[in-house]
Order: sequence, then structure tokens, then C-alpha cells
Amino acid sequence: MSPPPRGFRLDRGRIAQYCLSTTILVLLAGAPASARTWLVTDDGGGDAATIQAGIDSAAAGDTVLVGAGTYTGAGNCNIDFSGKAVTLRSESGPGVTTIDCGGTSSGISFLSGEDASSVVQGLEIRNALDSGIYCRQAAPTIRDCIVVEGVGHGVLCQAGGSPTIQGSTIAGNEGRGVLCQAECDPCLERCVITGNGGGIYLMDQCEPTLRECTISANAADRGAGIRGQFFTTATVERCIVWGNCATAAGNEILMEIACDQVTLTCCAVDSTGIEGAGTVTFDGPQCFGDPLFCDPESCANAPVNGGDYTLAANSPCLPDQSPCATLIGAGGEGCAAVAVDPSTWAEIKNRYRDAN
Repeated sequence: MSPPPRGFRLDRGRIAQYCLSTTILVLLAGAPASARTWLVTDDGGGDAATIQAGIDSAAAGDTVLVGAGTYTGAGNCNIDFSGKAVTLRSESGPGVTTIDCGGTSSGISFLSGEDASSVVQGLEIRNALDSGIYCRQAAPTIRDCIVVEGVGHGVLCQAGGSPTIQGSTIAGNEGRGVLCQAECDPCLERCVITGNGGGIYLMDQCEPTLRECTISANAADRGAGIRGQFFTTATVERCIVWGNCATAAGNEILMEIACDQVTLTCCAVDSTGIEGAGTVTFDGPQCFGDPLFCDPESCANAPVNGGDYTLAANSPCLPDQSPCATLIGAGGEGCAAVAVDPSTWAEIKNRYRDAN
């Protein structure tokens, strides 16, 4: 069921009537049928010949299970959930289960009011034309996916598209990692957004929430890490926004005009890369020093899919060293302590500065 439009008000009398009618129908219908799993294999020999055929065959509550392999061509790209509350997931994880769009078609679309019960889990989507994942007036759940090396954007949200994206990597796309236009309120948690033609771009009354994300090595003309334009209100919690490059303005964060605003809570950010006429609020202490990634890519190489964005043992973003005593960013400790360039000590002295 899609979320109500803005300004919508519920009539309690009609709700009561609806609930009574629904109860009667459930009693008459009896117990629901058991959910089914539809297997799709790369040789077309499963329960459905293609991923799209599996979704078309599935009923609410069913799972379309995708076996290991690479999926291309008609029925395996330009996939449309068609409003169904089904789970599309890999059998063996995104490392061995790939939808390859070949640069000529898009990945997966949600266009029919899908909500959190429409789920994509554990797939890699690469070489998408316009977007790897497209949400329009829908709010699906995306978990543990990899969206890489697309000709367009990694994730495109329009007209209220507000997905929840968890534990996913969006990297090496020629367009933005995430582009949202017109009243989109996505929630991104524990995501790595790196090496794209810009990290996250928010336009026209978008209100995103970012938690424990790493946004690095992205390159764009303006707002290479996070860019807000036209009444953006962004909430950013325990995220790393570091090492992005903009040719014109806002290496890390750009709030373009006075009505744009972002609130940072316990984040690691290069404060010299924050620009724009909008409002940036630091809620409590932040980390303004180098997060010390294990092996990051340079933003000069974007678009690029690569790099290790876990943290060195001496990173100021690890729980025992962070200003809020909890992990900042999407990656935990991944390598031994690394040397720190002495020229950065002035920044490191401000690591725990409380901007309030």
C-alpha cells in the first residue's frame, strides 16, 4: 500500500467501516495460502524463465529466489515490481548474483505505490542505462545490494519515491550515486556511496535521513558529497563525508540556497568542504579529522568502483575513539594502524570540537 499524499487526512468513521469490512472478508476467506518461492536460474530452467516472469507469477508474500549467475537481456533487466508485495532476493549473495544491464537498459523499477513489503535483497546491479534502481511514488526496501558502474545514476527517486536502502554499496556510476527529485524522503542506513559522478543530490523538498553511511571519492561540479537544492531538509547521523571533489563549489556538502538545511550528528566531515547559502547545523561533537580509511580511491579517478573504506585501527571514527563513543560510517575496523601525515595535525586537534 502506498503512503498517502501530502495533506491527506484520514476519516475515522470510514476507517472503522473499512476495518469491519476487512474483518468480515478475512473470516469468510479463512486461512491465507502459504507463501511460495519461485526459483530463477541463469539457464532459464527454474520455476520461472526470467526474473520478470518470476515477479509476474508471484503473489503477495511470495519470494522470487535468484540463483547464482549473471542475468542479462529481456526479462532480466527493466524489471518492474508492478506494485507487488514480494521479495526478490539472491540465493548466494551479490558477489555471485548479477543483473547486468549492458549499458542499454535499466535495472529494477518501483512505479506502482510499492511499500516496505516490496523487497530487493542481495543482488548486484551493474551497467544500468538510466538507473540501477528507480522509485517513483513508491517506498520499497533495498537490502545488501550492490549498484555499480552504471551509465546513469545508481538510485533515482522521483515524485515522492522514498526507498529504505540498507547495507548497500553504490559505486562507480557515471551519474549521481543517489539522485532524488520532488518530495522524496529516502532513508539510507549503513551504505557505502563512493566513486560516483557525485554522491547524493537532493532537489525540490526532499527530506532524506542518512545513518552510518560512508560518502567518499565522488566527483561532481557542485556538492560532490551531498548537494541540497530547493527546500532540502537532510538529517545526517554518524556518517563519514570525506574525500569528495567538486570543481566549482562544495567538495563535501553544498546547501545551495537559504531554504536548504542539513543537520549533522556525530559525523566525520571535512569542514573546509562545506559551502552554500543554506544552513548547516552541527548537533553535538563531530570528527573533523581524516577518518583513516584502509585503502580509499581518489575522487580524481571517479567514476571508479573500488577502494577499501573500512577503517584503520587508529581511526577517529571507531567506537573507542569517536566523539560519540559509537561507530561513524558504514565500515568497521579493517586494517592495522596507518601513519598520519603530520600536515594534518591541525585538523586532528579539532577532531572532537563541539561546534555548539
